Amino acid sequence: MVLLNVQGIYVASLDGAPMRRLLDADPATPYYTARHLLFIRQGALLAQPFDVDRLELNGSPFPVAEPIAVDPVGLGAPLSVAAAGSLAFRPTVGGGGTN
Repeated sequence: MVLLNVQGIYVASLDGAPMRRLLDADPATPYYTARHLLFIRQGALLAQPFDVDRLELNGSPFPVAEPIAVDPVGLGAPLSVAAAGSLAFRPTVGGGGTN
């Protein structure tokens, strides 16, 4: 599986299947947990259930934290996701993000 973000998140199988767009997202690195795809849209960190076997999103995205700090160049966000599901992030300066 390959996830890219160029004003959106795309997915493709390493077996050569064509790449396809999953969703719109800000240009920052997407993060994947065992069951969710995490991404940033309009300054908010969102999560959406993701089926890795079918390479499909399930359900609707839901907010995890906002506002979240994002690299000004758009290369990522200062956050880390552990395999067990815990999340560490930095809210926007002066923002009252949920943490």
